[in-house]
Order: sequence, then structure tokens, then C-alpha cells
Amino acid sequence: MMMQTAEIKTEETGRKYRCQDIVKALEAHIVGSQLAAGVELPGTAELASRYRVSEKTVHRALQHLADLKLIRRVRGSGSFVRGNMGLPPHSRIGFFYFESLNHEIPSLNSILCRNSRSLLRQVLEDAGLSVEFHSEQLPKVENCPLLEMELSRFDYIIAEAGYRQVAADALRNFPGEVILFGDDEFVFGPWHQVFFDYRPGFRRALEFLMERGFRKAMAVGVPNLSTAEHRYEALCDAAELCGFGRENLCFPVPSGDYFHFQILCGREYGKMFLKEFKCDTAIISLSDYVTVGVLDVLYEHGLKPGREVQLISYDNLLSQVPEFKERFMAFCQRAYDNDVRLIVDAEDYCFQDAIDSLTDEAMRRYNKKRAIVFATLQMYRHDRMPYLRRILDDAKEKGYIAGVKFVRGAYMEAERARAAALGYPDPICKDKQATDENFDEAVRFTMDHLDCFEMFMGTHNEESNYKLAKLIDEKGLKRDDPRIFFAQLLGMSDNISFNLAHEGYNVTKYVPYAKVRDVLPYLIRRAEENTSVAGQTSRELRMLKAELDRRKAVRAF
Repeated sequence: MMMQTAEIKTEETGRKYRCQDIVKALEAHIVGSQLAAGVELPGTAELASRYRVSEKTVHRALQHLADLKLIRRVRGSGSFVRGNMGLPPHSRIGFFYFESLNHEIPSLNSILCRNSRSLLRQVLEDAGLSVEFHSEQLPKVENCPLLEMELSRFDYIIAEAGYRQVAADALRNFPGEVILFGDDEFVFGPWHQVFFDYRPGFRRALEFLMERGFRKAMAVGVPNLSTAEHRYEALCDAAELCGFGRENLCFPVPSGDYFHFQILCGREYGKMFLKEFKCDTAIISLSDYVTVGVLDVLYEHGLKPGREVQLISYDNLLSQVPEFKERFMAFCQRAYDNDVRLIVDAEDYCFQDAIDSLTDEAMRRYNKKRAIVFATLQMYRHDRMPYLRRILDDAKEKGYIAGVKFVRGAYMEAERARAAALGYPDPICKDKQATDENFDEAVRFTMDHLDCFEMFMGTHNEESNYKLAKLIDEKGLKRDDPRIFFAQLLGMSDNISFNLAHEGYNVTKYVPYAKVRDVLPYLIRRAEENTSVAGQTSRELRMLKAELDRRKAVRAF
């Protein structure tokens, strides 16, 4: 897409302008409709040259125009004219979308919708309008009356095309304008619809392959998935248009049902490709989710995409990774500036390497004098001790204080199921005893190298807390040594927390903050990760009852 750039002429070539003069001149062009909405203004240096002022003066002028809502300034991109799009300024616009239901890569699954929301907000803000966003799981048919009531609050509705499948009546009865987006084919109804044309993108991909000597391509995607089928048809059309030839494409079908397991589907395609591997054949993935599985197999066999194998993937979801990293580091910087400790939580095995990599980098940056950023190690994983030793070696070499938090772990069943399904070794210790031994070893190791560590021990296990308290005393350390913290959830094992605090140890209480439907599963997982909690809770209740009875007896006297 070509960006339209404004052409601005100055009236007096020899005149030196002031800031307010530039504001008035540009405002006149915008208000007088000489500059259309979305048009990019000339760069700061060019405007400074035209008006014979400093770039600082231009910055002030542009900021004033932005404050007046006449332009939008985008860092790293430029300044753009806002418009009104012909809609009343107080139009009520609702954007309805589904929450992610994909459990393989939840962090990536929402990117497309997030990008859509971001772009929509930008367009509407340029027009001086606002939008209200609504997120939900797939709406149920029986809830259509409630949905109709919700929709009635707005003058215009923008919704994912999937809404028509379960809420067609509500959308048909909506008195205002409805725009559906994000489907692969047009569906007739009383609404406008924006849908995708995949052919230009696939044509560019095939032309890229032909330039590099590839004459065949293997398409990979989930069979019977409508999106994959539409994309493959578009790929075939593009092949005819650019001269690649439809006959040089193939879309094999792996055995098995992979509708909800796109990564597994990708692994099967990877195996199929290796069996028929030919140097003149490229892989075109119809989904980044499938690509993840293909890459797993290629890397396992020592093949590097872009070298031994040519792989092109649709969606570009991974382009968001640099943005995420930038936001994460900015968050760590804010914690560092305010001297606040930041503990990065652990996640499923499939995400943890990426989390570890980011956390390690953040520790190198911000833990020079004390630990600001802490990594969380789930000690039910048998590879965490080697990782802990690598952290120590890296901290000594790079000159920083490593922050670590130890927990047992909370995804055991899911981890084992995923490992079995994907065919990689089980990352979990064989039993609870092995986990306990791994946990204790990590704590002892850290205490033996406390000059390079700061530690949080997050556990509701009474024995584990006692062992660390005893170890502190044995090493002759102060009980409130700022490098050592005990940690429990508020409302769980409070007797442990209060007794430790009473004896002078550093104790933190974690407070889960979210909707009840999100907090309860989290708390249940915390209880399941340590089987001793159930017994401790019963004991705690008995102790509370005994104390109440004691107080009642005292009061009777």
C-alpha cells in the first residue's frame, strides 16, 4: 500500500515562521479539507526547512495540532491527519470478538484479533470517534435475547464473522449498521462484510520461490479446516496467475484428526516432508500454528529453514515477539527505577525456554547491584538443577546477582499428556519424592552460593519451610537477611507465614487478583502441586478451633 503524503505550500518563501504560524497554516489546510484524513504530513526536517525554523519548533507545533485532535503522531512512523468519516461525533460503536479457545499457543492465538482491535481503534480515533470492545467466549444461542439487549446500546456494530453462526437472529434484528469481518467467504445477510483475499500474498510468496529456483511446493495445513481450504484455493489461483502452475502444488493429508491440534499436524507434515525431501521443493505453511510443529521436526533433524529447507508461513504471528520483548524490558526498567522486585512466573514447558531467555537477559541488565528481576524455577522439572547451575555460572561471568524463586510446579498432568502426544521425553520428575529432593537440592545449592543469589522460596510445605529456617540458623545468617524470603499465598498456610514472620524471617504473602473464574482454578492448581496442603489445612483448622476454645474458656472466668 502506498502512503499518501501531504503537499504543503508556504505563502511567503522568505518569511521565517513562528510556532503559532505553523499551527495556523497546517490547521487551515486540515480544516479546509485540503488534506484528507489519513494523509501523512511531511517529516519534521522537511517542515523545518520549509518554514525556516528549528525542528524543535516544528515538534511543538505538531504536538499542539495533536492536542487539538487534528493529527495523530505515531512514534517511528510520522504524523497523520485525522478525519470525521461522515459519522456523528457521538456515535456509539461496539466491537464484539471471541476470546481465545486455543490451548496450544494461547499467547499467540489472540494476536490477530489484538491487531484488528488496535487498527480499528486507530482508524476511529483518526475520525474523532471511540469504540467499546467486548470480549466473550462463543455466545450461546439461548443467550441471544441478552446479546440483543447488549447490542441495542450501540449505533454501529463491528463483529467477527463467526458471530453469525450462533447469533444471526440478534444481528439480523439490530436496527443499525452491522459490519462482519474476518471470514474467508461472503455470507449473505443484512450486513456489510469484509473478508480476506489471500491471493496477492501467495503470489508474492510464489514469485519469491521462483526467483530462487524452486519449481514445486508442498502446502501444509489442517485438513478439513475451512481457513486452510480457502487459503489453499487462493494459493492455487496465485500459482496460475504468476506462472508457477497449479500442478506443481500439493496438499497431502496426514493420517489422524488434528482439528484442535495444529502443532501435532505440523509435526506430521514435517515427517512427511523428510520422507520425500527434494531440494527443489519448498514448504508453504497455511498457518503459523502448523509451522511450529514443522519447525520442531526440521530442527530435530538438523535442518535449518532458509538454508537446507525453504519454508514460507502465513500469518506472521511471530512478528509480535520483538514488541513483546520491548514491553517486557520496559516493565523491568520501571521496576528497576522504583527499586521494586519483579518475579517472573513460570509457565508450561513449551513456553518456558522463551520465558527463561527473556528473564536471563533482564537479570543481566537490571540485577547488577541487587536482584530486581527473579526467575521462577518449577522444581518438578528434572532439568531445573542444570538450569540453576547455568544461572550461577552466568552470574559470575557477567557480574550480576541472580534472582530465583523456587516452587514445585502446577501443570503435571497437562505436561505429561502433551509430552506423550508430541513424542518428546517427559520433563517431570518421576514422583513426588524425586520432586521434593530436587526442590531441597536447589535451596541448599542457592544457600551455598548466596553471594551470587537472592531467593524467594514459594511453598506451602511446612517441612520445606522448616528446613530453610534451620539452614539460615546453621549458616549463622540473620533471620531477616534481605537475600532470603519465604512466600505463601494469602489464605493458604497462613499459620506458616505468621509463625515465620513472628520469629523474624522475611515473609511475603501473594494476593491473586483476577476474576473469580480465573482465580479459583489457579488456587486449585496451587493446592494440587503440594499434596501436604490438605493435611496442613486440617491441622490448621484444628489449631484455630483449639485457640477459639481456649479464648472462650478464658472469657468464662
